[in-house]
Formats: sequence, structure tokens, C-alpha cells
Amino acid sequence: KYFMKIDHSPIPYYYQECDIILKNVPTTETSVRLDNIKGGNTPTCLFAGLIPSGALSGNVEHSSTCFDWNEVLEFNITLNGNSVNGYPMNIVHASPVYPYQKFMDVTNRYMNPICGEGLRLAQFKHNWLYAHKFEAEASPQGWIGIDIKLRNPLGASYTLVIWCINDCAITIDKFHQIEK
Repeated sequence: KYFMKIDHSPIPYYYQECDIILKNVPTTETSVRLDNIKGGNTPTCLFAGLIPSGALSGNVEHSSTCFDWNEVLEFNITLNGNSVNGYPMNIVHASPVYPYQKFMDVTNRYMNPICGEGLRLAQFKHNWLYAHKFEAEASPQGWIGIDIKLRNPLGASYTLVIWCINDCAITIDKFHQIEK
């Protein structure tokens, strides 16, 4: 029955696209500013985390999914130069509580009875990702930037991995024309 309605209106298929952006982080600075990371339409949500660069190139000593604290004191996500809602985020006493709360909110894990098991706080310490859902921003498009303040310079090569998630849809009409 669902496909019978194609004669009257196109059938939509909804999905999400993920853009992955890698940015090298300076090793000798405690204040890192990465402007103009991504421009255009504002994504639905964004995730970002710091990882040793060697872990991304197949190093047996590092896990490619181990995003740790890395002595970050403040993390800020900006849109057109202005901080987004909930940022800058201050990390006090290396506590993952604020990033964890934001991650759980963005991924819609709070009070989700359908979810079998969620990411616990102890697990999040080794999956430390900063997250933001672009909902009430001043502009539907612009340039995304990230500012990081570190306790000490990293000293080794680190990469900031950024995932930008966009909601998308395609429609198929009765003449088999596909429109994005």
C-alpha cells in the first residue's frame, strides 16, 4: 500500500549524511583556534574529539576510537564567530560530566526506554566527544569554528576529528525521477 501512493505524490526516503573533517592541532600552543572548518548550511549536529594522530594511521599502540580528555580546559564551538548554545564548555578537575551530559542529550539517550544499554560515564572517559545539536541558532547557515584551551601544550601530534551530521531526503516519483 505504501508504494501505491507514488501515483499521487512522490515517495520520500529520509537519511543522514556524515561529513568527517580532520584537523591537525598545533603541538606547542595552549590556545588552539580553528576557524572556517565547514561552511554552508548548518548541520543537524556536530561531534568532535581529540586523538593522537598515530591512532588514525593504524598504530597497534593506540586505539582509533580512544578519544581522551587530553588536558582540555575549555572547548568552544562557534557559528559565524559566535558561541553556540551551551558553549564554551569549561572542564573542571578533568570531569567528563558536562561533555557526557551534552553527548547524551544530542544523541537522545536520556530516558530512552527503547535503548538496550547506554554509554556509562566510566566508558565515556575513553570516548570523550564534544557534541552539539544545532536547534536554536541565529543563522541556518554559516561557518563553523572550534576553539580549544589546553592546560599544557600537547607535545605530540594530535588530530581533531569532527563529524558533521546532516538530515537529507530523496524523493522518487512515478516516472522514476530521483530528486535530492
